[in-house]
Amino acid sequence: MNQYDMKGRHAVITGGATGLGYAIAERVLASGGSVTIWDRDEAGMAKALASLKHPGSVHSVQVDVSQHASLALCTVCKSMCRSMPLWLRPLRQL
Repeated sequence: MNQYDMKGRHAVITGGATGLGYAIAERVLASGGSVTIWDRDEAGMAKALASLKHPGSVHSVQVDVSQHASLALCTVCKSMCRSMPLWLRPLRQL
C-alpha cells in the first residue's frame, strides 16, 4: 500500500462512519494523521470509533451536512485542530 505522510495533519471526513469515508479514515490514521468523522448516524459512528482503535486520534461529531444548523458544529472540530484540516467529502450515491 502506498502511504502518504499525514503526520501532524488532521482530516475532517463527512460520511466517515461507513464505506469510502471509513476507508479514508483508516488510511489517514495509518499514515500518521488524526481524523474527525462527521456522520448523521450516531450508532454507525460508535462502531467506527470502536473499530478504528486509535485513541486520541479519532473524534466524531454527529452532523447532517444537509442541515445548515447542523454545520454550526464545525466550531467543535476547529477547536480540535492545531492547523487547517483537510476537508474530505466522499461521493455518495443517494
